[in-house]
Amino acid sequence: MRISHYLLAILSISLCAGDAYGATLPDSLIGKWRVEEVHLNTESGRPTQYIWNDPRLKGRIFDFSRVGVTDDASNDMDRCADPEVRYIDTSLKELMLRSVGGYDDKHSADANPVRDYKLNFNGEQHVRAISLTCSNGLWQGDLGISNGAPGNTAVSGAWIVPDGDQKLFMRWRDESILVLERISGSSAIKASFQCDRATSATERAICGSYQLAAFDESVAASYKLALAHARDLGSQQAADLNHSQRHWMQQRDACGSNPACILASMRSRLEALATAMRSD
Repeated sequence: MRISHYLLAILSISLCAGDAYGATLPDSLIGKWRVEEVHLNTESGRPTQYIWNDPRLKGRIFDFSRVGVTDDASNDMDRCADPEVRYIDTSLKELMLRSVGGYDDKHSADANPVRDYKLNFNGEQHVRAISLTCSNGLWQGDLGISNGAPGNTAVSGAWIVPDGDQKLFMRWRDESILVLERISGSSAIKASFQCDRATSATERAICGSYQLAAFDESVAASYKLALAHARDLGSQQAADLNHSQRHWMQQRDACGSNPACILASMRSRLEALATAMRSD
């Protein structure tokens, strides 16, 4: 009897330790979250698809429910149906070493991705990270993995680290780390222009949608960055960009109040402005 009780105790400890599988989404995660910051590895010389606080990602919305997870951070509107949770007990620093690229060969004592990404968080603090398995497999399962520190298991796919009940850290595409904040029911819709002065059907549609207003802000921010870059190149480049922006606004307004058309137009403009910022 003593041996069987001993074995049961060991089994119980082993099941509680390390990673835990098969749970439903916790109540604290349910709801809509908005990307407020986009962080990149400041110590990496690798060219990246995104820039710091990239307007294509900042302002995007993730909606977590027990039925599924959706986001508007990519054109294909990623959906994770019937999500199940895998909990990973670790620290943010260790989690990033186990997953984020660029640390495979440099697990020295001073390797610190939390510092390199300039995340406002104690990287040594214990966290309970969340990885999701969807009906069709691991959420964002094509994200690359790091080898991890000796003795640890590598973590693939996107992951989520809650920081209290109003903030999340999330691993995302192209080795970016997103900082999200919860959207409350009273969160105001805010566009790049004054909504009380909206005149066109398109402007009124933007001011009636939290998502469209967020994309409108992103386009405005991206245009500001692209214009600064164009001015560095010369007055003609700046004039050309200004002209293309006005032409695009006419095309956008041709959508009228059609939200799908407006959204597609703004997505396309964000990509065009990102391309303009990479020109020389």
